[in-house]
Amino acid sequence: SERYRGELAEEMPELDGLYGKFDWSGIADVLAAGETPARPWERRLSTAPHYTYIKISEGCNRFCAFCAIPLITGRHHSRPMEEIEAEVGTLAAKGVREFNIIAQDLSSYGLDLYGGHRLAQLVDRLADIHGVERIRLHYAYPADFPMDILDVMARRDNVCKYLDIALQHI
Repeated sequence: SERYRGELAEEMPELDGLYGKFDWSGIADVLAAGETPARPWERRLSTAPHYTYIKISEGCNRFCAFCAIPLITGRHHSRPMEEIEAEVGTLAAKGVREFNIIAQDLSSYGLDLYGGHRLAQLVDRLADIHGVERIRLHYAYPADFPMDILDVMARRDNVCKYLDIALQHI
């Protein structure tokens, strides 16, 4: 819907609405009937109450021939660590125990904000938050991989000992 909004609206006038990847406020207004969250990352959980997904960055700078992510979501943009920590802390206080850390390219986390890889530092900090029992990492890219995340995975009992790497990346 992000890419073909005009065509979809024309071809399917019976749709109640079209929301693209970046229409957070539009879809949130419809779903929450006007409720406004206090923080930009606050949301209602749509998963079971014990787990959730935490998006730490958006987009990708790799422009692989097989992938449309940079065309759809744009260039890689990391969220600040403090904002992610606040989100995880708030959710852990509400009973969420398992956190799936996701991004189109986890391997690039922090390059834009901090000038270097910061995935290991972020995960280490999240693992310290009271109530966080399990952290899973999704969608690492093997090229320019931040090897220091392996030390965090080995040292931390609440960080799963595997990485989700999409098949096309290998």
